[in-house]
Amino acid sequence: MKDISEEITSYQSAKDVAKALRIKPVTLKKYSLLIEKVSKGNVTFERSEDKSRLYTATDVTLIHSTLDTRNQNNLSYEKAVESILKEEAILDATGDTPTVALKATLNNDLNVTANALFAVMNEQNAQIDQLIKTNNELVESNKKLSNDMREFFEEKKALEEVKENSIKKKWWFFQKIDI
Repeated sequence: MKDISEEITSYQSAKDVAKALRIKPVTLKKYSLLIEKVSKGNVTFERSEDKSRLYTATDVTLIHSTLDTRNQNNLSYEKAVESILKEEAILDATGDTPTVALKATLNNDLNVTANALFAVMNEQNAQIDQLIKTNNELVESNKKLSNDMREFFEEKKALEEVKENSIKKKWWFFQKIDI
């Protein structure tokens, strides 16, 4: 199942990105390989069905920032990539992937979020249990009401029959007297 952010993301071909950055496609490929290598797999570029790289707006911005840093500071492309990746917090100050402290912070944030979700789920489960209990009480009340109504109508019918019988008897009774 695709994530919504994947559906919204638009991709550009290497040729279009190279043209926008005013570099050759071969140079773009070289820079992309270097970014993937320096980031130690933290930055990867999507691939099309024919295995060519596809670039998002974020990828283009990363490459453009690297080119600007390289040109402004007279750095090698590798040093510029390291500098930008450190700024973007993709690498730590030593050039390694995110530190244990950062991972611990992320795990802690995930735990807090998970605990909040569990609390909400528990609250919803309690509400569901209360609704089930209320529903069962209403069902029982409806059954009792149906029985009471049935008894009422049976008694009403019986009373009407008694009333009819008493009227018939009186009519017969008067008829016998007249004869």
